[in-house]
Amino acid sequence: MAFTMRTSSSSSSYPYTTLSTNFSGEPELQNHHEALRLYKRSLAIAEKIYGPEHPEVATTLSSMAESYSEKSDYANALRVGERSLQIREKALGPDHPDVADSLNTLADIERQLGNSAKALRLAERALAIAEKSLSPDHPLVAECLFTLAEVHKDCGEFDEALRLHQRALTINEKISGPEHPDVFRSLSSLVQIYAITGDMQRSILTLDRLDR
Repeated sequence: MAFTMRTSSSSSSYPYTTLSTNFSGEPELQNHHEALRLYKRSLAIAEKIYGPEHPEVATTLSSMAESYSEKSDYANALRVGERSLQIREKALGPDHPDVADSLNTLADIERQLGNSAKALRLAERALAIAEKSLSPDHPLVAECLFTLAEVHKDCGEFDEALRLHQRALTINEKISGPEHPDVFRSLSSLVQIYAITGDMQRSILTLDRLDR
């Protein structure tokens, strides 16, 4: 199993960040039960050291929300994701990048539940905060663009979905290179949208990029 360390979305100086482990980088190797066990252990440590309302507690809760969502446990994903958001808004203010991170996580959960209107509101707010508080080519901006694009795709708003996915792709290629998983993820969504809208030439050309 491959583990990478999750930190907050901004340049946090909190020493706790190394206690939270992010399993989202390699889906084929994920073991959600083990991930959640470690997240719960990290959460207990953070709450004991810092108290239940500390931003680093929220960081672990956000990771837990993603892991619950990946195993389709959306009730628990929403529960811990909403707690993460509440802590971050209270501790960091409503316009902090970490608030955008929590909003984006919740938007994706609501999208997977089919709550498109709520997902759209959350995703739009997440992107607005990220664009206001971070550089235009920050990874979180790209992540928020991707989530909002997926919401528009689910709503059948393909022109807007294409525009947002192309922005996310441009950022990810710039900061991570053409072989990064986030680039492949954006390309896969573009293939689907081109195919749905009948633009088979672009769909095939984009698919060729995935096969390289």
